[in-house]
Amino acid sequence: MTLKDYIGERAEQAVRIVIAYSLMLDNEGKENLASAIRSEAIDSTSVIVSDLLNKIAVVIETGSTEE
Repeated sequence: MTLKDYIGERAEQAVRIVIAYSLMLDNEGKENLASAIRSEAIDSTSVIVSDLLNKIAVVIETGSTEE
């Protein structure tokens, strides 16, 4: 396993944990979590990371992975 593979697997696991956690929140909590994630996306210097964080925020708000 390469370092890139390892990091990718850990990132995927982290995303699953955040989304699973968001399922336990009420609507206000989901909005707050999505807002915090979007703030991190704005601060990110990586376009790829920023895009991923914004997609995670959409999943949290809508509960759907469909674009």
